[in-house]
Amino acid sequence: MKRRLFLKNSCLGAAALSAGANLIPRTLLAEAEEKRKASAQPVIVQIFLRGGQDQLNTFVPYTDKTYYNIRPTIAVPKKEVLKVDKQFGFHPALKPLEKSFRQGIFAPIVNSGSPHPTRSHFDAQDFMEYASLGDRSARNGWLNRYLTASASPTSATPKGAKSNTFYIRALAMQERLPRSLRGSFPVVAVPDNLGNIDEVLELFEDMYQSADPEKVSAV
Repeated sequence: MKRRLFLKNSCLGAAALSAGANLIPRTLLAEAEEKRKASAQPVIVQIFLRGGQDQLNTFVPYTDKTYYNIRPTIAVPKKEVLKVDKQFGFHPALKPLEKSFRQGIFAPIVNSGSPHPTRSHFDAQDFMEYASLGDRSARNGWLNRYLTASASPTSATPKGAKSNTFYIRALAMQERLPRSLRGSFPVVAVPDNLGNIDEVLELFEDMYQSADPEKVSAV
């Protein structure tokens, strides 16, 4: 698989939400909706693209000539960019998110990253999920620590709900809990459906191990 095709199809993880949502048991969805209506509390949605995220081809600096000069084959054509201002625009595959952006529901944060100097891609991912830079002994993810620190009768039980009922405060849409949710606070993992897992693993192995500069060159 060419790098351009790989980036086009794998760097945009948001599209996976619509597919994954169909796999959640109806009872969990109903409970989540009941809790949302009862509590009217904001919800944190985290999509951690473990393996890499091509920020430049997601939130595109379409007015920057350098962007097109250094990416002659993989840059998003200016005419295809979903322009949101005079400098940036979304990749066309993120059209479903454009409305939410314009409503002020979310905002991209560009040119940001971990201050830790590790040159290990894998360590960097772990440090981010554990929010413990440089500490390889960390075992409680930052989201689990947040859930523990914010747990209280008012936060755990929605207003008007039965006090003796257990309410799910965190849900992972995958078979194994992501590192950010691992820890002492109880959370739920819902298995996803990756289809042919061997094919998915082969793609990652090919990307990491290939000597082809087209596949492993810096993005």
